[in-house]
Amino acid sequence: NWRRNTFYSMRCLCRTA
Repeated sequence: NWRRNTFYSMRCLCRTA
């Protein structure tokens, strides 16, 4: 699912930042 990937990516980015 690309939607889940996007959500995960955004979360990871937020966490990384």
